[in-house]
Formats: sequence, structure tokens, C-alpha cells
Amino acid sequence: MSSKRETILEYIKTYLKTEITTVNGYNFTLHDVYRTFKHWDQQREFPILCVLDGDEDIKHDANEQLERTMYVEIIGYVIIDDREEDHLSAGTEVNKLLEDTMNALYKNWESIMINSNCRYIKFVRVNTDLGMIHPKGAFALTCEIKYIHELGHA
Repeated sequence: MSSKRETILEYIKTYLKTEITTVNGYNFTLHDVYRTFKHWDQQREFPILCVLDGDEDIKHDANEQLERTMYVEIIGYVIIDDREEDHLSAGTEVNKLLEDTMNALYKNWESIMINSNCRYIKFVRVNTDLGMIHPKGAFALTCEIKYIHELGHA
């Protein structure tokens, strides 16, 4: 049996992989989504996302429940072809992939919350590579996910 953390993370990974496609109206079709960190130099095909479990805050309540707030990092990578005449910026492509990722998650908040037993999900921070890895680009999107864990239950 999977932990609640793993259930949430796997659901997000699977959902993003199937949702973010040009057929569904997004800027990109993802090459892949991973549950482990991948460095951009390890990749040949782009764009990709990495869904990573992060730190967690835990509050105990009187009903033998834990209110858990997990911080999930979604890392995104793109690459541009410097040979193209329109001279796209990798930063522009990062912004498009970030928007795709945020729109996909926002579009499906309710389903994510129901299927992974979350109370809420919200975006709390975005970091980018600031153009320092051109012609590749990267972002890190931090999501805060709150869920309840009853003590003594899986």
C-alpha cells in the first residue's frame, strides 16, 4: 500500500504527463514526467517535468489526526534551437512551460484533491534559471499541499 504522500505525488505526475499536450491546447507536449530529480545535462528530449517530494510541516490535533502540509517541487526543463531565425529566448519557453504546468494543475485542482485526499493545493513560489543555462531553461514551482492523516491508518 502506498503512503498518502506517494499517492498524491504519483497522481500529480500521471495527470501532468497525460494532460499537457498540444492536442489539449497547451504550448507543449511533454516528453516525460519523472518522480526523481533529473539534471538537464542528463536529458536528450525536452520538455520534461520532475515532481519531487519536499519538506513537510505537521500539526497534531485532538482527534488523533495529523494535518500535514507538504511542499512539492515541480522542476521543468526546456531547450530551444539556436539555429531558428526567430531567435526565441529560453526564458520565453520556460514561461510557456511554467504557464502550461500551472494551468494544468489549476484546471484539475478538484480532481487532484478528491483522488489524492487533499484539503487544498496552492502555488507558493517560482524560481527560474535566469537565463544562465541558455539554450536550455529551467524553473522550479513550489506547491503547498495540505492533507489529513489519521494516526493508526495507512
